[in-house]
Amino acid sequence: MTQLFENLNMPKKSSLVYKQITDKIKSGDFPSRSRLPNELELSREFGVSRSVIREALSALEIVGMIERRAGDGTYIKENHAANARVDFSMEPVVLQLFKKIEECGGSFTALEARSLIEPIFAGAAAMKADELDIAEMKNLCSKFESALKDFDRELFRETDVNFHRCVANSCKNELMQAFLLDLIDTEKFLLWRKEINWPTRERMELSVKEHIDVANAIFDRDYGAAVEAMQRHFAFHWSEVARSMKNIGADDGN
Repeated sequence: MTQLFENLNMPKKSSLVYKQITDKIKSGDFPSRSRLPNELELSREFGVSRSVIREALSALEIVGMIERRAGDGTYIKENHAANARVDFSMEPVVLQLFKKIEECGGSFTALEARSLIEPIFAGAAAMKADELDIAEMKNLCSKFESALKDFDRELFRETDVNFHRCVANSCKNELMQAFLLDLIDTEKFLLWRKEINWPTRERMELSVKEHIDVANAIFDRDYGAAVEAMQRHFAFHWSEVARSMKNIGADDGN
């Protein structure tokens, strides 16, 4: 089998994986709608762990170069074929972000993992939260509203972290708590908060509403509504990551 990529006998190198795959898309080695090798094959090709591959694929998905189809594979999006005159100006921005992520131990995949599991945890919280949890969550909702009223970004950010910690604690499952809290700690580098003056008042208002929707579903003991509200919240997160990347590129003149 012909080797497609250079072996990377180095520590975590998600950025180099990202760059090599991007280069292959640019050159036309991976044309529109073509299928990428699976994670195991890419891991062997690059000589890195699958977690590194997942990190690179997460970044490629965020900027819209690929799409991952459950049970099928990962494909190059049609508008990112070499012959589609795609603007690859986001590449230096993403590589810069990878560097900062590695410096502070953050992760694209931590956010991805949270977006998959935290809706389930919200559902569990709706079923298991006790009076103390409910009181704490109501207090945090009040803090969200105060942050919005005064447009206090620092209070908003602090309350955001504490809200998700409260959801984790409300599950009443030590293993679930430890897993989610570890993910929250891993996701130290929040792209849409560190690289731009996030949030704007409009986006803060949207995010506060989403958190309160989650809380209200938990107060109502509505498992399904809690899951759906948290899913909407993380969909908003992903849109903010993509938007922040584009803004950084524009600000840097890329």
